[in-house]
Amino acid sequence: MIELKFPLNITLDSPRPIFRAYINGISFRCMLDTGADIPVFCKGTLLFEELVKEMEGVSKFKSLMVGGFGRTEETALLWNIDNFILSDKSSSITYRGMKIAVMDKPAIPSDMILSASMFMKMRYTIDCSLKKHLLTIVADKDRYGVGYYDKKETIYIFSQE
Repeated sequence: MIELKFPLNITLDSPRPIFRAYINGISFRCMLDTGADIPVFCKGTLLFEELVKEMEGVSKFKSLMVGGFGRTEETALLWNIDNFILSDKSSSITYRGMKIAVMDKPAIPSDMILSASMFMKMRYTIDCSLKKHLLTIVADKDRYGVGYYDKKETIYIFSQE
């Protein structure tokens, strides 16, 4: 059993579930989005390419239309990361073949939007009853595969043995 715990920065002024996570060892301000179909890196292509230049198995996948940032959909480049490791510094979950849209959205208060679809085979809870708010992700395994539905432009998660 794998358990990741992320303290949340939730206030009355900022009720979004924003937290610090490590992705392939790099620190990111992440936001959990239950309405997102795929993860989105929000700080643009140049910074994304700089962050992943030392990582193996990172490649352009395809262009796609992304909505949810305004009235119209926008074109974004979807990238594939062969080994996407999400960590709280104590535990980690590895996703094989994660797809990430890269967009330039400076108004978004996080570096990365993590879609709730990433946790389809897991249990995640947001506890706001304590003074220190917490996102907890509990997984049966430490490695999951990622598939991609072309028609829906969304990811799906499956267990890997």
